[in-house]
Amino acid sequence: MTTEFPLLGEHAYVAYIQKLDSMGANSTTHIAEVRYPVQAAPVLSVVKFLDPNCLAASNEAIAWLFLRAAGFVAPRHAAILALSAKKARDVVGKKAFDESLVTQDCVIAWASQKLDFKSIRAYFAGTRADAEWIGLLRTLHGAQIAAFDEVFLNADRNTGNVLYSGRDSCIPIDHEQIFDHQDWIGGNIMASTRDSDSLRVIKRAYDGGALSLGAYNDIKNKMVHHAQQHESALAACKDQISKLIAKVFKDGSATFEERILSFAAERTAEHWMETRLGVV
Repeated sequence: MTTEFPLLGEHAYVAYIQKLDSMGANSTTHIAEVRYPVQAAPVLSVVKFLDPNCLAASNEAIAWLFLRAAGFVAPRHAAILALSAKKARDVVGKKAFDESLVTQDCVIAWASQKLDFKSIRAYFAGTRADAEWIGLLRTLHGAQIAAFDEVFLNADRNTGNVLYSGRDSCIPIDHEQIFDHQDWIGGNIMASTRDSDSLRVIKRAYDGGALSLGAYNDIKNKMVHHAQQHESALAACKDQISKLIAKVFKDGSATFEERILSFAAERTAEHWMETRLGVV
């Protein structure tokens, strides 16, 4: 993977389409047409405004690069956008716009190609959604997501952040809270004994009797299987992550890059997942 991750200006934002009505979605999330560098025609995309320090947007990009390198089903197109404050206000309306998102008259946004699937939460109500997610975690796709979440300490995996693409198939979205909410601009990403959201769901299901011991161990074995691809996936997207951080952060980029990549390298190393999950 050699193409640099796109950081695009206002010219790439072609047209607002509609607000995205999804439970739990960022209030600025909407559908728009965005023009990406490798696609001449505008692409229907999900766009959301994020914190101006670029931490959340960078997390989204890092996750997208790794997921693509690891062979996940993921949006083909994605970018970080920089819009003028006026443009951003016009898009969502002055009443709905959060002025704290503005820095130096600029608003940072994450854009990714819209996929034609709804979240588990949108398909299934209440506890049915939770049960469907537990069922999907038993599949290869679900365990693949759980393995990713554990490596990157994703603290925001819920039924609204998984697209339901079939009985045995699902797609992860929304990764602004990887690294367990930690601010890698302000300091190192600390190792944690906390589990990712996905692993907490798996353990809670086992403790509550929703998963048998055999099913619980099978999920962990599937996670270990997928983790075998993580070291090579990180190697494949490492240069892109480095270039992304250097472009987004003019000052301190080398330090930020080291914090991110050293954390990821430790957790994608051979046998790390077995040790983490206690799989012999």
